[in-house]
Amino acid sequence: MVWVSLPRSLPYWRKVVDVMPSITKAVMTMYEHPDNKGEAPGHIAASMLKTPITGVDATTTFVLTFNKTLQAQAVLSCSIALPTPRPAGHVRFRNGNIVIQAPIYRPGAFTVEYFDKPGSGNVVNTETKEFSYIGGGWHFQADEVARCIRDGKLESSEWGHDNSLLVMKVFDEVRIWNPLIDRCRFDYTRRFVAKADMSSQTGWSRSSDELRNV
Repeated sequence: MVWVSLPRSLPYWRKVVDVMPSITKAVMTMYEHPDNKGEAPGHIAASMLKTPITGVDATTTFVLTFNKTLQAQAVLSCSIALPTPRPAGHVRFRNGNIVIQAPIYRPGAFTVEYFDKPGSGNVVNTETKEFSYIGGGWHFQADEVARCIRDGKLESSEWGHDNSLLVMKVFDEVRIWNPLIDRCRFDYTRRFVAKADMSSQTGWSRSSDELRNV
């Protein structure tokens, strides 16, 4: 489930490669919002409920606060113990809402709700967009990878390296503080990753000798 609150009017929308269902919606509406100017969330908070069977996370909720330029917040959750809520997500604004239907990774429709005046919550008009897909929708990712390979591109114009690194950072922070990952081991790995040259084709292919020298 995803709840996103933004202070302004309805955002711009564009096609993206849907990597992580809930957080992708937050990236689209907040991180990529023109007023955000590419700023990462200034604060990340998380809470996790683990299953006693294996110790992995069963239900997780985390909050992304964009407090540098946008002044907006996303509340995201996922669970293997509960069914997907319907609707699966709300993007809330002072001038209206966007209601996203389930499943969040392949929504069949979303509805834009318009308020009569900012902050009233009084819906006076709605507009619904419906979509149909073959399969689970993951083939859109495969198609984009194929296009990048065909065109000799090292980075997708639909979902750039900065988006992927932001998602990785958020998930790492969630795991650290709950904890599913050891802080010392994570810091060691992060120093190694920081040495990788993202502009190089071999930037992520470091040898074991290089890793020992980090």
